[in-house]
Amino acid sequence: MCFAEAEAAALQVPAAVAAVRAAAAAAAAQHASALPLLRVLRLAPNWRSRAAWLWAASTLSSRTMYLPFDSAGALTPLGDFANYRPPPPPVVPTVHDLVAAAAALSAAAGAAGAAAAADAAGPAGSDAAGALGAAADAAGPASSDAAGVTEQLAAVSLEDGGDGSQGLAGDGSLDEQADEYSLYARIGYKAGEQVFLCYGRHANLELLKHYGFVLGSNPHDVAALPPRLLPPAVQQQLAGGGSGGDSAAAAEAIIEEADGTEGGALLHANGAPSWELLRALRLGCATSAERKTSAYLALSDQPISVGSERAAFEGLRAACEAALAELPTTIEQDERERQAVAGELQVAAAAAALDSQAAREGQEVASAAAASGQAVAAEQQQQQQRRQQQAALERLQLAIEWRLCHKRILTRCVTLCNAVLTALPPAAQAPAADIGSRIAALRRQPRW
Repeated sequence: MCFAEAEAAALQVPAAVAAVRAAAAAAAAQHASALPLLRVLRLAPNWRSRAAWLWAASTLSSRTMYLPFDSAGALTPLGDFANYRPPPPPVVPTVHDLVAAAAALSAAAGAAGAAAAADAAGPAGSDAAGALGAAADAAGPASSDAAGVTEQLAAVSLEDGGDGSQGLAGDGSLDEQADEYSLYARIGYKAGEQVFLCYGRHANLELLKHYGFVLGSNPHDVAALPPRLLPPAVQQQLAGGGSGGDSAAAAEAIIEEADGTEGGALLHANGAPSWELLRALRLGCATSAERKTSAYLALSDQPISVGSERAAFEGLRAACEAALAELPTTIEQDERERQAVAGELQVAAAAAALDSQAAREGQEVASAAAASGQAVAAEQQQQQQRRQQQAALERLQLAIEWRLCHKRILTRCVTLCNAVLTALPPAAQAPAADIGSRIAALRRQPRW
């Protein structure tokens, strides 16, 4: 709610920019509506200012503990010192499962093609078992390549996407009988270890808006894909047969409604599509005949056919690459900008330390300062400007960190798609295997 226009724009992703702008506009409207009451209370002008209101509203939003009878919550001394740790990760599609399904589909297609060839050759043909073995051997290198990509992606996901393995965080509740707020540790802590609290599942955008931080390793983070970047048939599946909707508005709605959970055109922190998006991809990329006979496979989170699975992950990869291309900076450029802002913050922090020292020394020479009131006022104004500049740099740094997390999810999804496509048979072979399966099925049917 404290982001200025330039800081909101630094998020780059239209849905995130719109969400932060909306939060800032809501805070401004609340301040305007509260001003008459603040005047009635005869608060000093500086405590009626918008800056004071934002401070108070942010404190209530981010630092209070839940109370069942008061929506404002309660400020608990010492209780809000603990940092946030997210809960265990959600159940989402995994890289291993998606690649394993593609490899199984590839093996089945190869076996069906070999069986069809054996049936066509008849008794004079080669042994069917040998043909199946040859097909499995042929699929070996592709499966090996996919496994290598999968291991690489899994390592990246554990490092950057969060695996939730740090342990359960504590929580708290009001003990009305004892008239105290109790905090509970859910794991054992050693002396000197940091104690964490968990206050729910939140994507990084929600953490940024309501608590003023983002997590580089957040298993509940999501990236929303603009629906218009997906194939039209997939858009229709997501919209329940509708037109698919506008990209920015739909993506913003997805983030707001999902709040870090599965839903819509979402990518999870590990780069995998949400269950809803995965089903929409498989159904939208299947042929009409496949949807009539095999839609149940997609609804049970299984691939339908080699062709539809290839089209689904090619479409998803293209959407992620297009989403990255639409953003004005790359991950590498963001890293350099973050380092530059970190350097500026170090300078600002050093200046703030000097200001604090000067303030302490100023108390000792108050009489001399009073003699030069204009100089003191000018120095205080400069100190205020430096504090505001430091706060703006901190918000800019948060915006850069958030968009880095967003782009990394998109990048992980591209790597995941490559792993799945590597596990599938080449596009030129897929139709032949499908045709072979159909011929084999026809030959087995009774002729009367």
